Amino acid sequence: MKIKINNQSIIMFLLALFLITKVIRTFSGAVDTVGGIWNVVQSVFLLIGLMWSLKYFPTYRKEYPIVILVLFDLYVFLLATPKFELSLSGVFNIFMLLYAACIFVLFFIVGMRTDLREKSLIPYIFYIVTIIIIFSMIRWFLSGSRASFIKLIDVADVYYPLGLMPLVLVFTKKKYSYIPLLFLATALVFTGKRAGILALVMMALVFYLSKNQKEKVRDSIKKVITIVAIGAIMYYLAIYLDNYFNLRLISRLYSMTEDGGSGRIERWISVINALRQSDVFNLLFGHGWGSVKNILGGHAHNDFLEIFYEFGIFAALLYISFYFSLIIKLFQMIKCKYRYVAEYTASLICSLFLTLFSFYFIKPFYITCGMLCFGFFLSDFKKFMCEKRGLNHVDIQS
Repeated sequence: MKIKINNQSIIMFLLALFLITKVIRTFSGAVDTVGGIWNVVQSVFLLIGLMWSLKYFPTYRKEYPIVILVLFDLYVFLLATPKFELSLSGVFNIFMLLYAACIFVLFFIVGMRTDLREKSLIPYIFYIVTIIIIFSMIRWFLSGSRASFIKLIDVADVYYPLGLMPLVLVFTKKKYSYIPLLFLATALVFTGKRAGILALVMMALVFYLSKNQKEKVRDSIKKVITIVAIGAIMYYLAIYLDNYFNLRLISRLYSMTEDGGSGRIERWISVINALRQSDVFNLLFGHGWGSVKNILGGHAHNDFLEIFYEFGIFAALLYISFYFSLIIKLFQMIKCKYRYVAEYTASLICSLFLTLFSFYFIKPFYITCGMLCFGFFLSDFKKFMCEKRGLNHVDIQS
């Protein structure tokens, strides 16, 4: 694989550095370490994203998901400034409220300059990160320190490869697509992230059930057989690992309705009750950045509710509009028979699952891979449409 040294390759190298160092640190259990090279990379992405947001506005001004997210980030950034702390961590945290839009713009521009059909570092990054997670979890489980380890680390870092999966599927031949799916399924089983497992199942179904216009009946039968085979392998793999390492994953999946998703329903009810007791001003402009922790002691595990409570109804409507615009873009892709509509849909499913059942925008880490995928898919779709209209590369950049 030949790698050209340019701005795009440097950014992809920084992405690899961010994901690999972050996962190594997390699964080493070194919780006494505050910050690291991943924070430096995030800061670099933020600075480049801010500059490119201004420089390349004419390029993305008609891409409504990007424009809405930029407006949303700016709005919550302004609302959060009264709680700004003049310290290194304070400056970093408040500017991270602009991170999602910056990543979206950054990788949209990178996508405009590259061909999504060419080879990429992304599959290599995916496998390295996933293998680190799997072997780290095996090491800790075999050492007999499972309980302390799960409390010690943030196993949600498995959401990084989950977020990368749609692009990995783009760079993987369809007949071999079960390989990254099984790798990721193994990592999710070990970490016990039920929302991630359900998201992966939905993503895989969408990917395999997407119908090609030229597909024959025989191909459809092969597709169904493939889905059944992969589903069976993933199921029995989960049972085997669950029994061998005593993961208790299967029982936790069955008990989701009883435990309220590890207490998520109770958290959501608490936030909703707090909203009902709020005055008009707080409903419009929120209770303040980080105020959910005052009633829950942590996050709400639902970005829509947390954004509503902390930043008010206008911010919540902007955030909802962002996802609504992504869904509209999906319908446009379907109508135009876009080549990667299934992969884009998988990326949308992943983002919705994480924003509904975890923390996505609120803790700006896992959103990196989601906005990366959206940036690449939207830029490729724009080039796809320009190709259909007979426009050249210069026309695309304008």
